[in-house]
Amino acid sequence: MEYEVITKKMQHADKWSGGKTTELGIFPKNADVKKKDFVWRLSSATCKRDKARFTDYEGYDRILLPLEGSAKIENVSPDGEKRETEIQELEMLEFDGGDKTTAYGLTRDYNLIIRKDAVHYVDVIDQIMAGAGENQDKAVPVGEEAKFLSIDSILKGNRVTVRTRHKKGFDHICQALYCADGFSSVHIETTQLELVTREEDAPVDIKIVRLTEGEQLLVRCRADEKIKITVKGAGRLIHCQMFYNV
Repeated sequence: MEYEVITKKMQHADKWSGGKTTELGIFPKNADVKKKDFVWRLSSATCKRDKARFTDYEGYDRILLPLEGSAKIENVSPDGEKRETEIQELEMLEFDGGDKTTAYGLTRDYNLIIRKDAVHYVDVIDQIMAGAGENQDKAVPVGEEAKFLSIDSILKGNRVTVRTRHKKGFDHICQALYCADGFSSVHIETTQLELVTREEDAPVDIKIVRLTEGEQLLVRCRADEKIKITVKGAGRLIHCQMFYNV
């Protein structure tokens, strides 16, 4: 197992037709997105136009989540079938990378592009709803619904186990946790140990990573490794699982 935190200092933005895009992870690491020789790629993009045309990625599936506001996505398949979808903040839309895709009103998003011979799962973890706990004392507004949590209640709240899936026929798994807003403390367990609730008591085989808004954790392992990930914090995380062969 190996892990890597993509901090804001490590992130570099490149231009695309609608604005700028920041790569948050790619496999293989030396792949060139322009050559389309990658298995999967994670990124965040900004869009300065009311109408923006997406790059063609035939042979790939695409998953898009707006990070703020809403957007309308128009997809036209190679056989001419047209589909329009309204998506809200952190709502997921999956479509064929070979579609002619146009976004209307999209300002900032999170993207997964993955080759069709690989398998993926994407979900959003709301740490507040999942178990951080609510407390009006020393209240701080967190999340889109402006729920009020005290820092004390967050730190003493329950850890949340990240739901992981298993898919046969693949040698490698990569899990990504992107901090869409707020913050998170992430525990990565590499053995079947009893879950600890105090970070200072964590044994050496539990890795502790802290994420703030805009940062991403990548955890890569073989399919036969047993990895358990738990999180605790305030805000929302986008969790991606990619199953693939080298």
